[in-house]
Amino acid sequence: MNGAPAAGFPAVLSALFAPLKIPITAPSWTDSDGKVFKISPDPVWTQPLGKRLCIIDIDTRPLNGTDEIMNMGAFNWTQFGATSAGMMGHYLYGTSPL
Repeated sequence: MNGAPAAGFPAVLSALFAPLKIPITAPSWTDSDGKVFKISPDPVWTQPLGKRLCIIDIDTRPLNGTDEIMNMGAFNWTQFGATSAGMMGHYLYGTSPL
């Protein structure tokens, strides 16, 4: 490579998704399909929960079919569905250095 130190997997994923982060107090957010979601004007949380939140994924499905997150073959990032996206989101949040 170019001699730069290798970043850990969590740091790389965090940097990859950083442009998608919105402030916790943002009045709204828009998903990738263009749908706008309005946030309550009086939110319960105004500060990030950080390490004070535990996300537990319990799922008995194998999720190893084509374009699913546990697929042993090549993963197609343009085709993965909501379940795989949710699992990846939970992993990213759970491994965030923040």
